[in-house]
Amino acid sequence: MKWILTLLAFAHIATNLSAQEAISKKMRFKNGVYTSFDDFHQNKPLYKLGQVKYFDYNLDKEKNILFLDNLAIEELPYSDIKSLENIWGICVKGIPYIKVIPEVQSSKNEVYFVQFYVLGSISYFYYQTFVNKTVMMAIYNPITGTKVAEKPIVNKEKVLVKKILNFQTGQIKTFNKENVKNWIANDSKLTESIDKLNDDEIEEKLFKTLLIYNDRNPVYLE
Repeated sequence: MKWILTLLAFAHIATNLSAQEAISKKMRFKNGVYTSFDDFHQNKPLYKLGQVKYFDYNLDKEKNILFLDNLAIEELPYSDIKSLENIWGICVKGIPYIKVIPEVQSSKNEVYFVQFYVLGSISYFYYQTFVNKTVMMAIYNPITGTKVAEKPIVNKEKVLVKKILNFQTGQIKTFNKENVKNWIANDSKLTESIDKLNDDEIEEKLFKTLLIYNDRNPVYLE
């Protein structure tokens, strides 16, 4: 009798797992405002977009970055999310966007809401932004034309930022060889393959490694 009950229990668990939808880009999340990673992890936005009277936004050309209209923020009916600081992310038309703050802001309190390019055990997103880079400017003698001194100046440089998010913990790190390797440590074959990658292969194959890991290690909503 015990073994029959055990089999039934395992069958019940297997049925529940098969009915669940693994996290992926195909999945549609619930529209609304996420105030924390836990909200997103459970697919339970704390506030619905329908509660915002003048909700409006714009997308960049790639439809990768969402810019929330300032009026939409002002019209949020709850005081705890009137500040962008208290928003973790937002979901529009089933697509989740995570909030990022550019290092160099062109306007006060400027933020981006960036779409996830990959959703899974290790999620991936990217965006372009500007960073301040200090360079040395040469100063020349106007008569002789010889270099007499140097002084540092700060230039804005456009860069591509690549990030990964651990869907179990909510931790966010830079997408690079070391961080990916640490997060896939439970898959010895993939970590070995990463170690064999040379500098020319890193860019393309590291991303493919991430996709393979997600296929082997699906995650589900709580």
